[in-house]
Amino acid sequence: MGLVSMTLMLRNARESGYAVGAFNILDYNSTLAVVRAAEQLDAPVIVQTSAKTVKHWTHATIVSWLRHIAEDSPVPVALHLVCLCFLFGLWPSVWPRSWWPCGFVALWC
Repeated sequence: MGLVSMTLMLRNARESGYAVGAFNILDYNSTLAVVRAAEQLDAPVIVQTSAKTVKHWTHATIVSWLRHIAEDSPVPVALHLVCLCFLFGLWPSVWPRSWWPCGFVALWC
């Protein structure tokens, strides 16, 4: 199915009366485990990661993992960057421009 918009995912959930789980990932294995668990439940899922994890692995690496895993998944998968701005001082205004079009479909501070 590939990566989907979290806005549409959550709109569908609200209209249909169900919740969508969001789970933090740290590496490829945790990313794979989150999506496979969602598949077993036939449920959409939000895969989220922190700015600190993105700094460790790079945004391109994390997005490539998820694109690879999500493209073969039958469930909707969204990628969300959890920004702990107050902890790391990574305000959106200083995020690299390359983060925006790379596949993060939702950003929250």
